[in-house]
Amino acid sequence: MYSTAACRTLLLIPEKRGAVGIAQAQLAVRIVKGFFNRLIAEGASTRVIFAAVERIRQIAINKQLTSVMLDYGIDVLSAVPVEQIDHARFRLKRWPQITEAVQEQKRKYQQQRIPGVRQGPRR
Repeated sequence: MYSTAACRTLLLIPEKRGAVGIAQAQLAVRIVKGFFNRLIAEGASTRVIFAAVERIRQIAINKQLTSVMLDYGIDVLSAVPVEQIDHARFRLKRWPQITEAVQEQKRKYQQQRIPGVRQGPRR
C-alpha cells in the first residue's frame, strides 16, 4: 500500500524527512482512505474490506514504522472509514482490538525512548 512506502521512505531516507516528505506520507494515507471509500461505494465484499483493514493494521503495528508514525504524526488508522463499514462485530470487537494493538506498540516505542526506564524481558 502507498502508506507503507511513504513511511518507509521517511524511515530510510533522511533527506525525505522535511515538510514535503511528511506531506507525501500524509497524502498516502488520504489516498488509502479514498481506496477504502471506493471499495465500500462499489459494494466490495466484507472479505475484501477486512483484508485491506488487516493490511493497514500490519502497517500500524510495524515496529520499524512506529517511530515514523509517531515522530511525524502519520496516522495510518485514519485511512480506515470505520463508520462506513457496516458490520457490527467488526466495529464492536475487531476494530477495538486493532486500535489497542496499535496503542500498545506506541507505548512500547515511547518507553524505549525514555532514558533510564528499565525494560522488562523481551517475549
